[in-house]
Amino acid sequence: MKQLPLHNTYTLLALFLAPAKSEETFNTLKNAIINERIELGSLLLQANIQMCTPLWYSRLQQDNLLQYLPEDFQQYLQALYDANADRNAELKLGLDELLTAFDENEVETILLKGSATFVDNLYDSPGARFMGDMDILVQKNKVKTSELILEKLQYVEIPDEGRVLDNHPTNERHHHINPRIKPDSPLMIEIHFNPAYAQAGRVFTNESIWNDKQNVIYNQQKIAILNIDNRLLLNTVHALLPHREFIDGTIPLRQIAEFAALAIRYQNEIDWKKWYQTALDNNLKSEFLTYLSLAHHLMEVPWPAVIPYVKKKGFHFQRIINKGGSFSRIDGLKESANEKLIRYLGNIYFWIKFPRWVWINTCYAPRIRDFPDRIRILFKKLFSAKSRSKI
Repeated sequence: MKQLPLHNTYTLLALFLAPAKSEETFNTLKNAIINERIELGSLLLQANIQMCTPLWYSRLQQDNLLQYLPEDFQQYLQALYDANADRNAELKLGLDELLTAFDENEVETILLKGSATFVDNLYDSPGARFMGDMDILVQKNKVKTSELILEKLQYVEIPDEGRVLDNHPTNERHHHINPRIKPDSPLMIEIHFNPAYAQAGRVFTNESIWNDKQNVIYNQQKIAILNIDNRLLLNTVHALLPHREFIDGTIPLRQIAEFAALAIRYQNEIDWKKWYQTALDNNLKSEFLTYLSLAHHLMEVPWPAVIPYVKKKGFHFQRIINKGGSFSRIDGLKESANEKLIRYLGNIYFWIKFPRWVWINTCYAPRIRDFPDRIRILFKKLFSAKSRSKI
């Protein structure tokens, strides 16, 4: 029988979140629950940290594992799920209103990330995905019109004094305007003019995004989402790059779970060769292969035949699961010597890689004449704790 990582809540929760489980995984999880070998409090804390508690409940229900949990624990998970389902229903209504207004004002849109899961019902469960905000991509020349539409619908801007969109060359890293919220509701909207931030954003071109978009009918209305290849790419880079997730080892399980859901739902449509070539073209081979390895080993995503198979899980895999497990350690379980070594080496790796991350993300500018500004910002970010905390 499969050996469960009972000591690591990150890897254990990942097994529960897998969209399609083998019979061996199912039986191992079932027996562990029945025999009370799982420390449910620590696992719940990890699920809350990862913002995956509603998805955990949904997967438990889908896999017929929920019935084996203590009744009061079942009720608690269901209450959280139901609250999120109600919230998502309200978000959908707000999205419908917004898309109608955009259509009436001839603003073409593409739904990104969580918003797109409303369209294809990726999770087959209305409360499974927790939505922080809804991301909508518009053409750059339609940003002002979009702002006026939001204002008319009584959305209020959340100002960010540290994020001024002036003409400084490094502002090319920005990809959306300040978020807008609708008071007394859970609605928060981010209007994007680029699909992603900094290095992640340079993986795409706006021309290819708009040319390759997928037109669909949603609630009897014509809208667009990213095609599956770009959708998978956006999930990948968004999980790895914008806030130094890969070098820090903090890869969110909610992102891996969505990658797994996309990879399994659309396995016959994904151009994995393009996904891998994008990694090579952008010097992101280690990052992409580690991410795929996490999805493969933790959530049983089949390894694509066109991508060279990585036999060993490797240092990056180990430091990521080690870092994830540290967020919710089992009470009374001491850190092993191997875990201490991996944590130590992971910290060294981060500080070696951090300057380069800053260079190609927070102070990126493509022109030679901007080089002095990049140097100045690099030193500011590296040696000012206040400035460093903003990234």
